[in-house]
Amino acid sequence: MEWLTLNLKMLRNTDREKMFEDVKNNKFWNAKTMEIDSVITHGKEACVYGRLKLRTGEDLVFCEVFIFTSAGSRVIDTIHSYQGF
Repeated sequence: MEWLTLNLKMLRNTDREKMFEDVKNNKFWNAKTMEIDSVITHGKEACVYGRLKLRTGEDLVFCEVFIFTSAGSRVIDTIHSYQGF
């Protein structure tokens, strides 16, 4: 699996522990509320975007793009994460 984050840092499955550490340190875990605006799926791709209200009072917008190994698969091949204030 590959995970591309907004700062264009690519993590690959060989960096599994680093990937989990980055996920745990993500601003999502500091969210007070989450509002999902849309979920879109087509073929082997899915996307979700929306807004977070962080416990610090900041507002964050996000978009997560998931690319699966094939249409109908539950195995994620690549994730692209975009977040901004």
